[in-house]
Amino acid sequence: MLKKRSVIFFTDYGPTSGNGHLSRCLTLKNLFKKKYNVEIITKNKIPKLSGFSKNHNCSVNKFLKKNKKIYNYALIDNYKINLSTEKKIKNICKKLISLDDYQRKVHVSDFVINYSPSKNYKKFYINNNKQTKYLLGDRYNFIRNFPGKLKKTYKKNHINIFLYLGNNPKRKKIIKKILLITKNKKIVKNIYIVGYKNFKIPLKNVKYFKIVSKKKFMSLMETSDILILSAGLSLYEGVFLKKKIFSMCVAQNQKPNYDYFFKKNKIKNIKKFKQFINYSPNKIIKEINSLKKFNNKQYIKNNGLKNIKNLIRV
Repeated sequence: MLKKRSVIFFTDYGPTSGNGHLSRCLTLKNLFKKKYNVEIITKNKIPKLSGFSKNHNCSVNKFLKKNKKIYNYALIDNYKINLSTEKKIKNICKKLISLDDYQRKVHVSDFVINYSPSKNYKKFYINNNKQTKYLLGDRYNFIRNFPGKLKKTYKKNHINIFLYLGNNPKRKKIIKKILLITKNKKIVKNIYIVGYKNFKIPLKNVKYFKIVSKKKFMSLMETSDILILSAGLSLYEGVFLKKKIFSMCVAQNQKPNYDYFFKKNKIKNIKKFKQFINYSPNKIIKEINSLKKFNNKQYIKNNGLKNIKNLIRV
């Protein structure tokens, strides 16, 4: 039997942040099929069903000091890793891949992926290392996909709201304000909140999800009419589903995403939600129904993942 090849992911995942990083790594893990042992290093333990062969729970520096193994591939999705640490990771693998959202201008990785549709990357990166290949723009967008066919939609006289602003406690005040705004709105049937256990606001129509699978996350978004999202990974998915979206940046790297989709009139600022939800029920339903609906004929395969795979030659 042939010995399996090895891959390791360096992922920023903790109790108050990192759901987007982990979600991206779960998608990129599909590049490496059964012939690979796929490990991951995170500060906190990841959900058991993530499918990695091993989860190292320690700091990156501690791992690098103890590690004696040479991996076939290493992948970095961690903004806390600086250029010096990236060079150390480069020494323990044959090929290094970095995901970057305008965090660092210089890399030593073999491949740098930035799928942002913004064109700022041409001026941003300083490519002093001729061995580094930059996979930039929408062609390498590996997150714009839906895990299954959509359910049939019907005309209705109520709405569902999906709310995800990451899982940092600092955003609790914003979420509480949104809940209070919707408190007496009969048109709102369900409010799905992902990333938090619950709030001390007595609303029977609020359902909390601390951790959900990728499939469940997308299913909740698909069954909702209004999405209130941070401008990270989930924003791409919401725009892909053609929903009514109110958004905000919760990190500096999200600003290019927010600016791009705002200029394209795909999203509204989160501050506009109060004005929208105070419209008459008929006006709310009419505006939501006026959006072009995503349908199963528009379902596309993850071509971004395929394009990445063809370049890195897994």
